[in-house]
Formats: sequence, C-alpha cells, structure tokens
Amino acid sequence: MSDETSQGTQKKTPLLRQKEGLLAAGLACAASAFVFYKQKKTKPFKIAYFLTWPVLGAGIINYGMPTDDDMKQAIAKSHAHEKKQEQLDKSVVQRQMEELKHAAGKS
Repeated sequence: MSDETSQGTQKKTPLLRQKEGLLAAGLACAASAFVFYKQKKTKPFKIAYFLTWPVLGAGIINYGMPTDDDMKQAIAKSHAHEKKQEQLDKSVVQRQMEELKHAAGKS
C-alpha cells in the first residue's frame, strides 16, 4: 500500500515504519547492553539485555515477513496456476476418453 510521490520515491507505510522501528529499538537495546557491559554497570546491563532479545527478535521476524500485498499476489498467482492446471487436466482427460472411445470402436 505504498503510494508514489511526485519525486518517484515510495512513501513508507505505517507497518513498514513499525517494522523498522522495532528493529531499531532492538538494535539500540543491544548496543546499550554492550556499552553497559563494558562500563561494568550491572543493573542497567541486565535491563538492556533483558529487553534486547524479545524486541530485537520480534523486529527481525517482522522485518523478514512478507507484506499483505506480497501474500495477496502470491495467492493470486497460485490460483491462476491451479486454474491453468485444471484446464490442462480436463483437456488431457477428454483426449484420453476420445482415444478410449476410438479404441473401443475398433474392437
């Protein structure tokens, strides 16, 4: 659902900004945990480390997931392929039936 601007670049949808925001927050937690670890500040390190993995993990998973538009396109392609395959199967069955009728007529 991204729109084209007058300059030809795409606007980012709120979902994409949310994905990037979650990923950035997770990376910030990881960086702060590293800094606090180097500074030997145990309490802030524990808090930052505790927050790093759920936030960063969710950010990575959400960032890698396809968008709704991508999924809709994939499903549409799949349905189109299934319809083509169904038509092909019908034509093959019809041709086989004609061959059987022709063979039965010769006997």
